[in-house]
This record gives sequence, structure tokens and C-alpha cells, in this order.
Amino acid sequence: MGACYDTCYVVELKNTGTTEESISFVDCSGYTQSLTIQPNEISLINVDIDFAVSGNTSENIATSYFEHVTDLYYFSSCCENNEYFCFLATEELFSDNYGLYSDSYIVSDTSEELNYQCTSVFDLESVTSCPPISGNLISIINNYTIYSGDITTNGCVNCVDENPCLTQCYGLLACEGIYDLITSSDPSLSGYVDTYVNIDILTPFPESPTTQFLVKDLGVIDCTQEYTFTYTASTGTCDCQCYRFKTPSDPFITSFVDCDDNLLQVYLPTGKTTNICSKVRPIFNTQTAIPVKLGGLCVNGDCPDLPIVTIEPRNECDVLTIFPMDVSCLVTHPSTPYSFDGEAQLLISGGTPPYTVSWEIGSVAPTIINLSVGNYNATVTDFYNDFEINTTCVLTAETPATTTTTTTAPPLPTYDNLCMFVKYLKPKITVQIQFIFNGYLNGKPTWVSNDSVYDLYWNTGSTPNQWVVSGFQPPTTQVINVNPTTPPITGWQVFGESLISSVFVVSGNCESNQPVEFTYNVTEAKCGNNGTITIQATGGDGVYEYSVDNGITWTTNPIFQNLSAGSYQVHVRDGLGTTTIQTVVVPLATTPTVNLNLNVNYSLGTFTVTSDVPPGFTVSFDINHTNIFEYYPSNISPLPTYNNIVTVINPSFGPLPQIGITQTQQTPIIVPACGLGPVLKNVEQKQYGTTLTITNGQTINGTFTNQLTQSSAPTTCKGANRSMQITLTNTKVNDCECCVIKTTSLQIGEGSGLVIKA
Repeated sequence: MGACYDTCYVVELKNTGTTEESISFVDCSGYTQSLTIQPNEISLINVDIDFAVSGNTSENIATSYFEHVTDLYYFSSCCENNEYFCFLATEELFSDNYGLYSDSYIVSDTSEELNYQCTSVFDLESVTSCPPISGNLISIINNYTIYSGDITTNGCVNCVDENPCLTQCYGLLACEGIYDLITSSDPSLSGYVDTYVNIDILTPFPESPTTQFLVKDLGVIDCTQEYTFTYTASTGTCDCQCYRFKTPSDPFITSFVDCDDNLLQVYLPTGKTTNICSKVRPIFNTQTAIPVKLGGLCVNGDCPDLPIVTIEPRNECDVLTIFPMDVSCLVTHPSTPYSFDGEAQLLISGGTPPYTVSWEIGSVAPTIINLSVGNYNATVTDFYNDFEINTTCVLTAETPATTTTTTTAPPLPTYDNLCMFVKYLKPKITVQIQFIFNGYLNGKPTWVSNDSVYDLYWNTGSTPNQWVVSGFQPPTTQVINVNPTTPPITGWQVFGESLISSVFVVSGNCESNQPVEFTYNVTEAKCGNNGTITIQATGGDGVYEYSVDNGITWTTNPIFQNLSAGSYQVHVRDGLGTTTIQTVVVPLATTPTVNLNLNVNYSLGTFTVTSDVPPGFTVSFDINHTNIFEYYPSNISPLPTYNNIVTVINPSFGPLPQIGITQTQQTPIIVPACGLGPVLKNVEQKQYGTTLTITNGQTINGTFTNQLTQSSAPTTCKGANRSMQITLTNTKVNDCECCVIKTTSLQIGEGSGLVIKA
């Protein structure tokens, strides 16, 4: 086997269309190859021009380089350096010390796909005939880029600089969080994935960590290695502990391992105190220092309830804080026993700021105003919950000396907290604001939001007097209520330049008003655009609506289909407009490459079809049989006969049926033995075929007859010949339209037909 050297060419192909293109050709070793080229990709092939190049839409394939080969080039992987292969080309394309990037290389005789990324051109030799068939001769270089070398660098360095080497990578995460993620491409770690090891670090600084490390599979990535180390299996495990920390205001990725050993990389809400359960100390990809506090062992994947800590400090290292927290009261007493112009301010020192303040009357601000005579209890907690102090601010007033009677002021009522629902025009979402009862002002109760951004109070400086909420942006936004009823539930209006369409208020905490929550299930996008997100919503009020395009379009159907792989801003809102948002990722599934092999033995009259299709998939294909029967002269008598029947035995199908009608034509030819005049040659062509399927582990086999007979007496002016071919076309992996199918054909024995002269 092997093509003639004179017909071996190197061809550069570019896909100028907008969809992927598939072509088939015979390479310079005589093997049939298939190539899929993505839009705008450029590939190199070695092709025998004695055979036609075919394709489904090959008009989009542009040939920009078409030269007879003169040299054999040797390549070596820039990333592995443990194997080399060779390719036929010309010096106009390559030169020694060049670098070459390619998505993959196809070995000629096995059609094996090699993924070496960057390679170095390290040697070449001139050729005047086809080289012998070898396991390292390649016929296809997919999607390539050439990097030249110079005096100071070489092509391999340039190539790797632009296209880092990708290897199977493993990550080691320390249980006690002493180290950041340690990466290694050592293949022996594959047997330790999701288990624990002990390591001895060799470089950059020799040391032996006392904690064990959890091994995780990071996939095929640019596996930069900062450490070199040796390791042994560990019998220890990491406890799943609760980590508590406050996130900075800028977005960042947090990496951790949950209680089920899943390695997660997520964006956490910014500017919030967060609890997560992890088997390793969280790793943050931000330059901002984030203090982390241990909160005890997790139970069923959830953090335990936080203990109440008063004055005794406790942190993850059980080290006493040098400066314990202290709280004192600075008060301004009411002017009379019946007035509401008193004030109480908490002075806090020590501990770790920022502090959390909670007054018994409902306020969360360090200062409360418009107070009457009485005791005002507050609880102060520092950032890490190391300290919690309960204090009481006492406000008194002396009775004027001229008073001869004593009047007892009636106690002022306290009110429930309020939950305000703010409906925005753009984006169309509803936000809940929790208001905490905060004492009295202007003779009526006041409320402050739990983040101290908004104040709700009775404004006596307007005409008419009215309820007002301050703090909305832009400042021209006016949220008012002229209904004097206490508490102010109904009658709210919005004025000014505002993106708010309406507000309404209910009594109680927002949490008790059943906020909208949802969970979801995701189906991978097998072909890039067939992923699904299924949403299950709870809480809220009324009919749910759903959106996966950040609130631009809405539907009542919770199932979103035909989604491409990527991140989606999923919104769910109830009948009141209350909206909850989560980021949902639809992963891209790995689509298998399936080989479909046809083996035809013309000497024995048998054929087999095999495939490495994975379990759960089925490959369908058309098996085609074409034969051509020729004889001359057309009036030969008796006529020769051609017995050519293809039969599928397993499965028990039987002979392939004929497709269409027999095509017959007569062609004049010159036969010297028949004189100087032309004779007519009769040519008949028949087509047979059917559609078959093959599953994992199945073999399809069959037989065929290929006999040409001529019963007339021998003469010098009669001839006949025949030919047949079996091919596989229209291949498809059922339920996986994007799966790649590679078809190879192995033919043994002569298949061009027997010539009979009689």
C-alpha cells in the first residue's frame, strides 16, 4: 500500500463558509481520511491527487496552497518530548527550528488523533519517493499556526508562549488552609483523586506539612506547578467545618470543597457576612485580605447555630483578644418627664469592628433619638462574634419644683416592624426593604431600614403632614403617604424622576412574608445549544414568572430548553412582583468521537462493520453496494453474466435490495484485435443499499459473491470485466447530532474486478 510519489501533494485548506465542513480524501499512504474544518480554520493535508476529494458542501473549502511535496519534516512535542512524527511538505511552508501549533494531528495508517498543541520542527530530509508506512507518519494537521525562530528564541518557545501546554492537572488542597491550591501534572495522582495524601515539599523550600491534602481532578488545563513534592497515602480526612467571613465589595471567586467532596468555584454576594461549609479553608482570588473565622463542624452540610458569646473571647486559634470590647452610654435626658427629646448614644471600643447593634425597641443604629424617660436595652456584637455585650441606657428627668401634682405619662405603644415592597420599572423587579421600629418622632412612630439606608417617619414640615421614606435614589424620588393612619400600611404614592412604579407595605418582617425562593436542575448542553434549566419556585404570592435573560423577557413556563452552554441570570418573581435572582451555569457536555469501521475482504468475499460507540448511544448508517458490469462488443453472444450479491448475515437481514433502476450505456472503443473500426462496449451499473444501526459491542457481518462468467468459445475480439464497492454513508449518532463520527475502510484483496477474454 502507498501512493505514488509523483501524485503526492501538500494542500492548504480553509473553510470560507459559516458552518463546519467535512471532506474525504485519500492520503499519500493510500488511506481514506475524513476531515472536519470549522469556519475560518486552516488545515494542511497530504493528498494523493489520483483520487477525488469529496465533501458535503466542499464549495466552501478554499485551496490556497497546492504543491508537490519535496521534503519529509520531523516534529517533536514542545510539551512532552517523548515521541516524534513526520509530515510531507515543502520548504516554502516549514523550516528547521520553526514552531507549529495545531488543534490535533491525524496519524495516517491508524487515523489516531494526537493532541500535542505546540511542536518543534527539528529535522528534515529530501524525498524522491514515498516513505515507508510507519506509525508516526501523519496526513492531517488541523487548524494550524506557524511560529518562526530567531537568534535568541525558537519557534517552540514562541508557540508555547502563545499556546500554553495543556496537561491533565491535579489540585491538592490543605485541610488546615496553610497553603493555596498546589497543582501537579503527575499522572500517578490519578489513583488518589477524592482521597487524602501527606506530602513532603522539595522546592521552592523543603518542608513537611503536618496537615493532609485532599486530591482533586482539575481537568486538562495549563497546569503551572509552583511546588515539587513527594507524597504518600493518608488515612486521615478533612472535617467539614463552617467558615464565616465578610466578603469585600468587589466581585471575586471563592474556591472550596463542600461536605460531599465537590470542588466549587463560585461568586459569593459582595459586602455580606457569609457562612459556608467546606472541607478545606476557602481560597479567594482577590488581593483583599479576608479574615476567616471557624464556626464549628457542619451538620448535614449546614453551619451550626452561632453560640451566644458575652465577654469571653473565642476565635479559631483560642487566643484572647488583647483589647476586650467595651460599651458605654452617652445620654441626653428628656427636658421633662413627658417630652420625647431624649437621646442615647453607644460608645464602643475594643473587639473587632464593624459592630452590630440591636436595640430592644428595634433600632440597629448606634444612636437613637426622640426618646422619653425610661430604660433602653441594647446588644452589641463585634465582627467575629468574639464579644457580645448587653447594656442599658437609662434616661431620667427631674420634676419642676413648682409642680404640686404628679402626672403619670401614659406608656407609648410599640409597633411591629414593616416590610416595604418596591416595584421598579427597569429592570422589572421588586425589592423588599425591612423596616425596624425605631421609637417616636413628631408624635408618631418611626422606622429605620435594617441597613440604616432608609428612614420612614411622619413629616410635620410639609403641607399636608405626611409619611415620608427618605434614602431613595435619585434624590428627586418622593415616596409619601398622606394617610395619617398608624402604622402606614395603605395609601403610598411615588412622585418625581424615579424608576419606581409603585410601593406597598405590610406589617411584620419580610422573612415572614414568604420571600420567593427557587431551586433548579440543569441538563448539560450536549451539542452546544440543547441544554435545559428547570426551575422549582417556592414562597411568595400568586403565579410565578420566570426569566433567564436577566429579566428582559418573562414566561410562566419554568422549563427553558435549547440553551447554549454558559451562565444565565435567572429571575423568578411572584404575583406581587417580588423577585429573586441567581446565576445558573449550563455546562458544555463532552461529546464523544465515534469510530465506525468497515473491513472488506475481497479475497474471502466477507465484510464486517464495527464501532466503539459508547453504551447508551446507537449509530445509524447507510450501507451501499455499487457494481459495474462491462462487456464488448455489445452484441456478444452468448452474453457473459455477473453474479454480485451482498448479503447481511448478522443481523439476519438478507441480500441488499436494489436502489433505483439499472443504468445502461454503450460506448465506442478501439480494440486492436477487432480491426481498425470501433466496437460498442456495453456498461451496466446497479446500486443496492439499506439503513442499519449498530450499538456498543455489536459486530455486523455479511458475505458477497463477485463472479464473472463467459461461456462462449475463446476469440480475439471479446472482453468483459466487472467491479464492485461497499461503502458506508449518512452516518449519525442517534440522540447526539453533534457527535463526531470517523469512518475508516480497510480493504483486503483485489477489488477492481476480473477481466475475462473469450
